[in-house]
Amino acid sequence: MSNINITEDDGIFTTDVNANVRVRVVQDEDPHTPETDVPTARIDGGHVEYLAGKDVSEVDTRQLLGAWNTLGDWDKIGRWLRMFHGATAVEIIDSRDGTFVMFDTPKWRKYNGISETVSLTGEAADWRAWLDGEVYGVIVERTTTTKTTSIDMATGDMVSQDENDGWREIGSTWGFFGREDAEESAREELTFYVTEGAEMIGIDR
Repeated sequence: MSNINITEDDGIFTTDVNANVRVRVVQDEDPHTPETDVPTARIDGGHVEYLAGKDVSEVDTRQLLGAWNTLGDWDKIGRWLRMFHGATAVEIIDSRDGTFVMFDTPKWRKYNGISETVSLTGEAADWRAWLDGEVYGVIVERTTTTKTTSIDMATGDMVSQDENDGWREIGSTWGFFGREDAEESAREELTFYVTEGAEMIGIDR
């Protein structure tokens, strides 16, 4: 039953296996920065700050700013990092929030037990997603019925009783950088909760 048919409409994932569960992919309005220890600095005008990996960078902010002021070209700075600071990979992202540069260093590679050339394309993709607001959460919901009873305060008699069907959140996961990963998780969550996880949320399989 793992290959169930899942449909998606405007970020809502459902399946005809069980209509009592759905999963929504929503944009994270206040996302945290990518979790990484790769040296990552932001340069904005004459200001440089490390956003990650400062302790293993071996290149301080003054050196970075000095390289930018002296070389004025990110290709040259990439070569400078490789030649004089042992970087094997350099990724640069230009954005309206400044220029983000990430690179490895011998100290970082030793700390992580890495001896070969590295690739930072994944880290760069996460930062680009964060800068573009492409960070998402996955919310799992199940059907619920709310009963509303109206009472005559003078007599204490029930005047009316209404039932409204809706959806109740049963769990969520946040911090997906890029919609593709969020949608993959949504499909996995939906598959789980309409199969072996159904009893956990009180629905029949």
